[in-house]
Amino acid sequence: MLEMVGKETAFNRQDPLILGINVKAGMLKIGTPVCVPEKGNLKLGTVGSIEINKKPVKTLKPKDGSAAIRIDGQPNVCFGRHFDEKDQICSLISRRSIDALKDHFRDEMTMEDWNLVKQLKKFYKIE
Repeated sequence: MLEMVGKETAFNRQDPLILGINVKAGMLKIGTPVCVPEKGNLKLGTVGSIEINKKPVKTLKPKDGSAAIRIDGQPNVCFGRHFDEKDQICSLISRRSIDALKDHFRDEMTMEDWNLVKQLKKFYKIE
């Protein structure tokens, strides 16, 4: 789960979206598809890059603080028109992505991460 740092941290308002964010829970990785649940799971695209203090990183956790992310892939979605800084951004998970976490990232996942996956699974109504 991500939250925007503020309205002024939307550095690019259209594809690619470049936003200043904080991770509230879980872990954000490059390649993660993201959406805005409050707007009917509005798909924003996939995370193309993450930067902390203008240095690229592969993952972002709550303890890392604020970062800039580039979201690629949805040219018709515009910050300020379709969503804004008050909206929460979440990873868009599926049964397939949950299975991939179990198969390939089990060692990196904490109990807190698995609890978040369970919450998102209920939220997205994944069996």
